[in-house]
Amino acid sequence: MIRLRKNGQPFFFLMIFLTLFISVPFQPVFAALIETETAISTDRVKDTRVLLKQLIAREDIRKALLSYGINPAEADARVASMTHSEICSIKDQMDNLMLEAMAC
Repeated sequence: MIRLRKNGQPFFFLMIFLTLFISVPFQPVFAALIETETAISTDRVKDTRVLLKQLIAREDIRKALLSYGINPAEADARVASMTHSEICSIKDQMDNLMLEAMAC
């Protein structure tokens, strides 16, 4: 038994060290809840940005942009650089126009 203690001592210290090393977290993980409105608005912005890019890709809208002297590639770049609030504002305007068109 004494021989096991003397010969196994480095192994025991290694096992103790590894156990402590594994059990102590390196970085604490901070999880926070996000509001539902924040998650929805992020999805809404992505969907609206995709919708605007699809509209600009349409041939009739490209012709209309060119007739106003606007390069469609430049309009696409402007949509890509819009902020979240600008995208939400455009979405609200589009929704209002849809409601007005349906009321007529």
